[in-house]
Amino acid sequence: MGARVILRGIRDAVDVHAELEIALTNRIIGDMETVFLMTSGQHMLTSSTLIKQIVEIGNYDPDHLARLVPLDVAKKLEQRLRK
Repeated sequence: MGARVILRGIRDAVDVHAELEIALTNRIIGDMETVFLMTSGQHMLTSSTLIKQIVEIGNYDPDHLARLVPLDVAKKLEQRLRK
């Protein structure tokens, strides 16, 4: 695709450590730069695994889930998990 920069989100110190290792490897191997964005406090503890588990269990309150991800994201994830 010709991209030269990777954009990654950081939630906490654990993410910084893991992402830094990947970013340095990408720079050495692929001459790619990485830009990190810090999340807001609201989403600090949110992970894709957690969202998947909530959607898989079902019967979630859409208003509550919308605090973690946009509802269209949850609906698309729900469709994907049903397959």
